[in-house]
Amino acid sequence: MNVAATRAKSKVIVFCSFDPREIPQDEQAFSHNPDSTYFGRYLSYTKAVAEGNDQVVERILDSFATQQRRQGAEVTTLANAVKAKLEERGLAVTERIGSCGYFLDLAIRHPHKSSQFILGIECDGPSFYSPPYTRDRDKIRDTLLRTRGWHLTRVWPHDWAVDWEKEVIRIEQMIKILLSKEEAVSSLPVQ
Repeated sequence: MNVAATRAKSKVIVFCSFDPREIPQDEQAFSHNPDSTYFGRYLSYTKAVAEGNDQVVERILDSFATQQRRQGAEVTTLANAVKAKLEERGLAVTERIGSCGYFLDLAIRHPHKSSQFILGIECDGPSFYSPPYTRDRDKIRDTLLRTRGWHLTRVWPHDWAVDWEKEVIRIEQMIKILLSKEEAVSSLPVQ
């Protein structure tokens, strides 16, 4: 199931012989059996997509992000500082978001599509210096997240300490560039 749901490049076809709501999907069920809850939510998600029910799709996707935030490690002091400064600039920032068990410290919500993120931010704290984590992240994590559509940047503690305003401006500029690329693509004629 994991491989089919996370590795498919263009299409997944799901056949389900029962109503996905038969699998408990609430917070209490998650605390007792997260795997079953994820499976039920995934089946409900595929059903909502097939039926074109965008409100249910968005609600289910948000529930995945909520659980991933809860399961992630604690947010670092640097990540908290970066989040606070970005929020002061009016950006919607979420902590500990990821895919396939790999988490970003921060993610900035798309300004025009609230159910999507436009930029992921890594804030290198104590976990960065842990050799297994560093090796795993450097070889697999960034690539995996990028193949899932993430745009990533990193905030280094030294750079933040020297000139945090410069880092905030750099992040804002990255967002502007990503938005302008989106606009350029959407304005191309359909063939």
